[in-house]
Amino acid sequence: MRLLLAFSVCGFVLGCGDDDGGEVDAGNEDVEVCATSAECDDGFYCNGVELCDPGAIGATAFGCLRGDEPCGPTEVCMEAAETCREAPCMVDDADGDGDAALDCGGGDCDDDDARRSSMMSEVCDPGLNVDEDCDMTTFGERDMDGDGAFDAACCNLGNCGTDCNDDDAAIGPGADEACGADPAVDDDCDGMIDEGCT
Repeated sequence: MRLLLAFSVCGFVLGCGDDDGGEVDAGNEDVEVCATSAECDDGFYCNGVELCDPGAIGATAFGCLRGDEPCGPTEVCMEAAETCREAPCMVDDADGDGDAALDCGGGDCDDDDARRSSMMSEVCDPGLNVDEDCDMTTFGERDMDGDGAFDAACCNLGNCGTDCNDDDAAIGPGADEACGADPAVDDDCDGMIDEGCT
């Protein structure tokens, strides 16, 4: 029994010794670790910047710690250019209006709003200036007085109609300035009142 106990203790002690098999004791001060983050750099951009932090959780035996990846969840990492760009097409038609988003090859300038797409008609919406048809050159053609000029209150990102009074067919672009009439009326909608009148 004593012999068996002695053999077990001896085996245990030998098993705990350094057998030079590649494993490093935790307390061995001769273990080589990084001194600078440059020693940890693997040369790749997309997997993040490696840091030298020997005591950090998750660090390698050499003391290197992988950093955060540079690109966000909706971006694609371009290794050769070392840059991030927006993913080309995440969802074809997020708002379900039948028109694919611009970055998916469609004409929908706002794929979060089903009321806006290249398949919609532009609406005259004074004060709101919503681009319903995803075409900045249109503004909603409203002509209440039937004079052939569209209401100046209809705008889309700075593009507006030209009729400064869409309730009166006698007032509009190209009309004659009525001299001697109401002095506060701009009959031809050119921004001037009674020009040329004496």
